[in-house]
Amino acid sequence: MVRPFGDRRSARRCGMKKNGYNADTANVLCSSAPNFSLGDLVASELSAAGFKVLSNPNQAGPSTIVLVGTVEQLFVEPKLNYFTSSFETDVALKLSARTATGLLAERRFYVKGEEATVFASEQDMQKSLDSGVRQLVTSVVGAVANLADEVPPVPRVPPPGPPAERQEVAP
Repeated sequence: MVRPFGDRRSARRCGMKKNGYNADTANVLCSSAPNFSLGDLVASELSAAGFKVLSNPNQAGPSTIVLVGTVEQLFVEPKLNYFTSSFETDVALKLSARTATGLLAERRFYVKGEEATVFASEQDMQKSLDSGVRQLVTSVVGAVANLADEVPPVPRVPPPGPPAERQEVAP
């Protein structure tokens, strides 16, 4: 797995805060870069699912799936209604998988996390973000597992042995 993931987000902020008139009042910044943290989370969950995650793609064998990701969106914002409010998180990741034997697959993942709130606290915002990221990572691990089931392992070539003795049969 190539880490960190790329980052193609149009805005570098990770979210916004709004006032009672639904106007943007403040930026929400991530404590760590999403391309680093999402890459680490995906690697951790793949490892927990039984995959051997290599830190160096040069260690990959011919049938090893090499993953390259790009964070396309990560944004949290409050959705204010008359009597209720919630935080909504959008997370998008583009993932490419390839092997030395010629497999090339690409998929975009998009999930939406949501957390209902009364006071619009930072904890509720974090819960929404956690929900979206959890859904994304679960989707990625499932998709990689399904892809790995479809990739045939490269057969091992038996080591050369002594030449076979030739037998002639009379007609």
